[in-house]
Amino acid sequence: MREVIRLVARYRLAGMSGEELQGVRDARDPMIESSRAGIYRRSLHQGDGVLYLVGRDQTRRMFVAVSNGAFTSPFGGKPTRMEGLFAQEIEMSSRNVKKLWSLFPWTKPSCGSDRCPSFGFGDRLGLATPAHVRAARSFDVFPVFAQQSFRELTKTGRSLANVVADASFSVFQEGYTEGWGADADHVRNMQQVRAAADAGVSMVTFDLSDNLRAEAFFWDQRQVRDAFRRLGKRYQRHVRRAYSGKSFRLGDTSVRIRPEEAEQCAVAFAAALEFVEQGHRFLRRRLGEYDLEVSIDEVGVVTTPAQHLFIAKELESRGLPVASIAPCLADGIEKAIDFAGDVSAFDSDLVQHAAVVHGAAGGYKLSVHSGSDKFSLYPSIRRRTQGQFHLKTSGTSWLEAIRATAEVDPDFYRELHSKVHDAYPEALSQYDISADVDSLPSPEGKADRHLPGLLSDPNWRQLVHISYGGLLGDSGVRKKLFQVLHANENVHLSRVQQHMEEHLNALGVPRR
Repeated sequence: MREVIRLVARYRLAGMSGEELQGVRDARDPMIESSRAGIYRRSLHQGDGVLYLVGRDQTRRMFVAVSNGAFTSPFGGKPTRMEGLFAQEIEMSSRNVKKLWSLFPWTKPSCGSDRCPSFGFGDRLGLATPAHVRAARSFDVFPVFAQQSFRELTKTGRSLANVVADASFSVFQEGYTEGWGADADHVRNMQQVRAAADAGVSMVTFDLSDNLRAEAFFWDQRQVRDAFRRLGKRYQRHVRRAYSGKSFRLGDTSVRIRPEEAEQCAVAFAAALEFVEQGHRFLRRRLGEYDLEVSIDEVGVVTTPAQHLFIAKELESRGLPVASIAPCLADGIEKAIDFAGDVSAFDSDLVQHAAVVHGAAGGYKLSVHSGSDKFSLYPSIRRRTQGQFHLKTSGTSWLEAIRATAEVDPDFYRELHSKVHDAYPEALSQYDISADVDSLPSPEGKADRHLPGLLSDPNWRQLVHISYGGLLGDSGVRKKLFQVLHANENVHLSRVQQHMEEHLNALGVPRR
């Protein structure tokens, strides 16, 4: 910390007025640097007369409070005398994040249901959010910087509270004051709902997979009818009256729900919708306002417009203020690569799904999961939804971190390449991808300068994407990767920022 405090003393930052600090923050160079340390300019903010900032030395980042005089820290502990100043290093952790929110309310995640479009960035390592902020700053988009599923949390060895804290301190580092979201992604049970509330998220994605009867989609009509008759009489009457044989006019199109389809939806979704209602009541008590998303994109069957409409109207009838719904839009939407299906067929289907969004309950967004790198679909998504969408990226920033590693440390990348081969067989049991494992690129015989290009191979991208758990579960690999990315932060963040800007540009998000 001493090297950072020396920079504060050298530039007399602790004694500056708010206006003077704004001038420092607005300078083109993002860092105030010496040969041994740096301060992120946009992090220079005053709170209760004390200067707070994020700095870095050769091994780590740090959150620091500094003043010309003694002060009482709201984070606990006592400042120490250093370089003629009083300074305190504060742990950037979930233990301190609520105090950060209290001092600087713009660092707390907020709701974005009324802002379109919105974009989920996701940060598996807790290192990429500064790049995400730098990309989002230039676009008229609501950014969801913290976005992790519980499967990802298990594989990365993090908690949801850690994810929210990492994003919050990165938002402070980058001085992003325009509002951002934190998404507890793919929540499947009440234990995970409680963890989301404890972490202070502003968005919860209820994944219906574990609570619906997906087998009903493959039953014959007699099996569906028998199961439907075992539902409560009151619910049966409601379904028949509200949906059976009904046609719903939605703008220039219409969706008809056949009687057998209404019964099938009721059987499939009844328990899942009860889970959403129970979770919502709990979250409203704990969080107050938050953005509610419902996801059916991982149930193993493409969502029909009638099923989408049924869910939307059932959420509405229960008084649930849905912010977004994520149907399974098409076969061919896979992790890490562009769409592998028929783009024109996708566009035709999207017309009806967008009509449901705009005409059924109104106000919510169509959510596209595993949306990273689907460049061939972005024109359709932008046009058909009229910008009323939420798109989630999935692991693409992780891939850019590995690409940056290949660029700056070829020897270590070669080690990672080998480790992926060890890790992906187990990962294949948990992810549905189409990678051809018999045609993977090899680094053997390739010059160092060609190694980053291996991450452009679709098969290799998918396997690196899903193998993060195996790589990060190796303590030696994990430690080395974080060291390499810290030492080469400019390369890492610039690669991620550029990749995210390519997404936002292709989606037609307006620039500021």
